[in-house]
Amino acid sequence: MSGRQSPTRLIEHAVAVMLVLLLIGGMANIVLRLTDGGGLIWFNDLSRYLLVWATFLGAAAASFHRAHITVNEQLPEGLPPSVRRIAQLLRHLVVILFLAVVIHEGARLTAQVSRQGFLTVRWLSLGFGYVALPLSALLMLIAAVLWAIRDLRGDGAGR
Repeated sequence: MSGRQSPTRLIEHAVAVMLVLLLIGGMANIVLRLTDGGGLIWFNDLSRYLLVWATFLGAAAASFHRAHITVNEQLPEGLPPSVRRIAQLLRHLVVILFLAVVIHEGARLTAQVSRQGFLTVRWLSLGFGYVALPLSALLMLIAAVLWAIRDLRGDGAGR
């Protein structure tokens, strides 16, 4: 690959940055609570949603690597290749349909909470935390379509 990074690597780097921020902020919070009894009250809200973002973006990155747990159907060997391809297509369509529903419902939920602020950080919309769901589902949908194309062409790992 040239000097450009793949989208998957960018997602992985974003997750790593979020985890480092969680670590540094968590340690600072502990030190401040032990020394002055206060701590970073706002960090509790922010850390909750950073963890949500890291989790969902990590799941999206895993989709591009085809690293999620799968249920492999064991079709009888005697089935014609056309039937196997139809079963494989149906499996991909179910995943794609599910992700489309998650995107739709996640966007609807994000819109519902977008006018609400965090409890301790009023200027930051709750939509910041919730938009991780439809965005990561969109990334997973892209990965699912790419894997479906590869599998149906015969280029994929066949999972």
